[in-house]
Amino acid sequence: RKLDLILHSQMRWITADSMENFANFMTKFLPNESVQQPPPLMYIDLIADQGQMYLDPEPEEYLHGYERMLREAIDSVPTVPAMEAELVPFFEYRAERRVQPTAVRAK
Repeated sequence: RKLDLILHSQMRWITADSMENFANFMTKFLPNESVQQPPPLMYIDLIADQGQMYLDPEPEEYLHGYERMLREAIDSVPTVPAMEAELVPFFEYRAERRVQPTAVRAK
């Protein structure tokens, strides 16, 4: 009986602890007024006009901006190995290509 009570209390503690950890993890995604959120990368507005729905910016314009943002991010990657060793003394960078870049196809 004593062993059964010990196992029961440990299982209850493990379950409660797991649920608390999960709840804490999920609450990190809730908006918090005390923490400043980063600005969005892009805005998309849904406009209703005379029974018609429009996206602003247009999908092509959005894709162009998204591709430009990705190109700028890719272009900034080669600066990493050029950083001064004093800025990141324990960073051991070995240049190796893991993914072959492909050309972006225009529609």
